[in-house]
Amino acid sequence: LNATKHFSENNDDIVSSQKLTKAHDDENRQTMKFLDNGEEERNSSSASLHARNEVLDNEVLSQNKVVKNIDILQKYSELFIDKKEKMMENLIDSESQQRPSVTFP
Repeated sequence: LNATKHFSENNDDIVSSQKLTKAHDDENRQTMKFLDNGEEERNSSSASLHARNEVLDNEVLSQNKVVKNIDILQKYSELFIDKKEKMMENLIDSESQQRPSVTFP
């Protein structure tokens, strides 16, 4: 009877231990699932940030092209203005050379 009682107590301890182990396993699975979800969220956020950075990089490249085009247009404008001024000077010089000089007595 003592042996049966001892066996029953040991069996109860084993069952309790198994239940505790299962509870720990369930808790560990939940923790792993939580960590996996967190990692997926971080990966998703990282991918989103990477895509946003790519968009911003493209915007910067586009703006740089616009600035370069503006610089080129400004240089052409300056050259055009310089050429126009020289042409006007040449025209004035040529007209002044073609006019007879009038002298008053």
